[in-house]
Amino acid sequence: MKKIWILILVIASLAIGIYVGRTIFGSSQTAGIQVEGIDSKQQYTCGMHPEIISDEPGYCPICEMKLTPIRKDNTSSEGDKGKIAYWVAPMDPTYIRNEPGKSPMGMDLVPVYENDIAGSVIRIDPITSQNMGIRMMSVEKRQLTRTLNTLAHITYDEKKLHSINSKVSGWIEKLYVDYEGKSVKAGEPLLEIYSPELVAAQREFISALKNYERMEDSSLESARKGADDLLKAARDRLLLWDISEKQIDDLRKTGTVGKTMILYSPADGYVITKSVIEGDKISPGMRLFQIADLSTIWAIANIYDYELPFISNGQKAKLSMPYLPGQEFIGKISYIYPYLNNKNRSVEVRIEIPNKNMTLKPNMYGAVSIESRLSGDRLVVPSQAVIRSGIRDVAFVSLGDGKFMPREVRLGAVGENDMVEIVSGLNEGDVVVTSSQFMLDSESRLREATGKIRAQMASVTRIKEVEDKDEPGHAEVEHPETEMKQEKMDREMMEHEQSEMEIDEGERVYTCPMDSHSHVVQYRPGKCPECGMKLVPADETSGRTVYECPMVEDSVVSAEPGRCPRCGMKLVEREIMNKEQMEQKLKKEAAESDSALSGVYTCPMDSHAHVVQHGPGKCPDCGMKLVPAEETSGRSYYTCPMESHSHIVLGEAGKCPECGMKLVKKKIEDKEK
Repeated sequence: MKKIWILILVIASLAIGIYVGRTIFGSSQTAGIQVEGIDSKQQYTCGMHPEIISDEPGYCPICEMKLTPIRKDNTSSEGDKGKIAYWVAPMDPTYIRNEPGKSPMGMDLVPVYENDIAGSVIRIDPITSQNMGIRMMSVEKRQLTRTLNTLAHITYDEKKLHSINSKVSGWIEKLYVDYEGKSVKAGEPLLEIYSPELVAAQREFISALKNYERMEDSSLESARKGADDLLKAARDRLLLWDISEKQIDDLRKTGTVGKTMILYSPADGYVITKSVIEGDKISPGMRLFQIADLSTIWAIANIYDYELPFISNGQKAKLSMPYLPGQEFIGKISYIYPYLNNKNRSVEVRIEIPNKNMTLKPNMYGAVSIESRLSGDRLVVPSQAVIRSGIRDVAFVSLGDGKFMPREVRLGAVGENDMVEIVSGLNEGDVVVTSSQFMLDSESRLREATGKIRAQMASVTRIKEVEDKDEPGHAEVEHPETEMKQEKMDREMMEHEQSEMEIDEGERVYTCPMDSHSHVVQYRPGKCPECGMKLVPADETSGRTVYECPMVEDSVVSAEPGRCPRCGMKLVEREIMNKEQMEQKLKKEAAESDSALSGVYTCPMDSHAHVVQHGPGKCPDCGMKLVPAEETSGRSYYTCPMESHSHIVLGEAGKCPECGMKLVKKKIEDKEK
């Protein structure tokens, strides 16, 4: 009896322990299961075809790949909007702020909740995130800087170039500067010119001078004024011919006409062009010398168009030469050319550099470094944090708890260390993904597309359930996956039947013999889904009309007009005829075929039946003379089913070169038959 009571106490203790355990631990486990398993049933999809969604595991009906389970996101209930992710302008979705406020148009910002954007938000556990190598960085404000490094070539300062030209005709008696590259000073003689015009001008000046001296003490004011005007005119004539003031004063003092006159250098510099030698005859307008002042030179650098925001006049630039190591030449940007070089898509920038020691020489090449910074602090992120698709730019923002959300951004200038300016789409303090974001992008797009397909399929399934409830005897709803699999099997069966049968005039259509069910048409035999009667060939029910897709490979037939659900082309009307009507049609088409073959020639050799062309000629394979196609009965040719392209006649199967439709096979009948 005592053992029985001990056994009862043990059983009671076990029962109490089980009850207490379930009370303490059961609620949390049940809650977890409810969130992940009860609220939503596990579904499966194909990795290659995300539109395939099934409630049970299996294989894709399209590619036969094994279906994979769809991962579920733990989201809040439908009535709870969740936490506010950000605030956005109602008229500009790229204007995003972390706090409420006003948009640039003065409208109140609208809150966007995490549940509203859950379709594209993905969640990754920390272990997976670490294995993927996801790194993140905060969006911050800083001054955007950039150091532009480019090449430049040295050239002359065009403002310090001087050209020495002749203004009179004559001969060079003596050449003081007899080679290019010679250094000259301002006022240094360049050459002596003998010119009859200069000799005559000197004589006129001396004559005018003597006349002025005689009339200087004259009592007639008009005579004195006339002599003074004549002297000034003779003097100005000499000045206009580049005769210096000193030479004219010497001529006034000596009163002797010189045979030659000397031309002097107008500036300091180097002779870079010498076009004459002693004894040459010169004429007015002829260039004699070109002198360049090299105390300042120009460095012409090429800047790409996307770097122009960092360039402005007055900026300091550093020039270094590969053959002058350790030396730097400091200059400043003096001009930005107003056009773009079409070959390398760059803009030329002029940099003025002092050249006191004449170290820099024209036509040298050097490296230019320009340090620049944009005004004000700007939002910046690493360039690798932005995914550029060509249509839009996207950055992934971390929402915390392993959640990531794609956000469209607008980009500005690219600065130092590949930092890019964010014009709109992000806020200061946002955490963005800087690596492995391409995997996040593909996952986000897949989930977004899958969500849309699932919603669309759910709506289609609900419509079918309503329709089936209205029809008695149809209580079961076929799953879309089953329909697609059946459709694939039917398509394969039709293709197999087409490969076994050679049909020149199109597919054979089957329909229900009941006139009330004439809308039931298909390409294969079977039973009427409405009355269960066996389908008969449509040519046994003359008078009916069906509509077919002009693309033979689509194999679509309907009892009502419309468009093909596969290729979108308009269905073509086809009249169902009996045997006699079909024979008449074939005779008519044969006559039309003869007219279509009129003017078409082919090779008489059966092995070269593929040689078909308009007009006579010779076979390119055997060299035999081509014969009219209608004389080769029994052969087949291919033509376009479109009447407007009936002139297309080929000897081999293929597609119409004008519309792309599949060519139809036709046979050349014997005229005697």
